[in-house]
Amino acid sequence: MRAGGSRQEAAAALRSANKEAAGRGASATVRVQATARHAHFAEWGTSKARAHPFLGPALASNKASFTDSLRNTIASEIEATAKRVAKRKAKSS
Repeated sequence: MRAGGSRQEAAAALRSANKEAAGRGASATVRVQATARHAHFAEWGTSKARAHPFLGPALASNKASFTDSLRNTIASEIEATAKRVAKRKAKSS
């Protein structure tokens, strides 16, 4: 989208990348959403108001703890998924 693409084009590119990565590792999408309706205007600014970034700097200053938290969450999700798959496989056998 930074290069001028639409949301639809970005979604299509993400789906394509996920298909290509199948079986060769993992791909993940993380969405962070602010609760204030005007948050994106504050983060990136408008034609009449300069940007007041808050999310980018917060992520940058907490990168290590964010990465650890994300790694732990993904590991627990992988473990839970593996258990579900094994349970289904045992049930169908």
